[in-house]
Amino acid sequence: MAPHWTAYVPVDDADATAVRALQLGATQPRPPFDVLDYGRVATLRDPVGAIVSLWQPGSRGAEVTGAPGALCAAELAAPDPERAAAFYRELFGWSDGIREQRDAEPAGAPNWTPYFGVGSVERATREAEAAAGRRLGPGVVADPLGAIFGLVEAG
Repeated sequence: MAPHWTAYVPVDDADATAVRALQLGATQPRPPFDVLDYGRVATLRDPVGAIVSLWQPGSRGAEVTGAPGALCAAELAAPDPERAAAFYRELFGWSDGIREQRDAEPAGAPNWTPYFGVGSVERATREAEAAAGRRLGPGVVADPLGAIFGLVEAG
């Protein structure tokens, strides 16, 4: 599998949400487990093949939100966006953030692209390039391993 970022979705109960995801067609590569006292994680492969993790916060959760550099969105590229959308709508009540995987995208399983809010997309892209990242397009960067992420101006 090509390098990629993993989406972690905060949930109240990782075990119960994982059971529901399995009922909706997901598979589970390994059972949920505790990460020290930070929280509990359950990793799933959704019905279209994308990896997504459930995060039940313990002593740690999403500590930075709404600030430059913080995650502000995530988008799933899937070969069957309607099937993926039905799964995520039923599991989390989501209505967007899923699109069709393009032929020009790197080969491999469907995956999530995180988007980080920044003060300036151009400045952040230059900083990523200086740190061994690669500019792929306006606001789209590959990290040094080739995993893709997006940048959006957040005020």
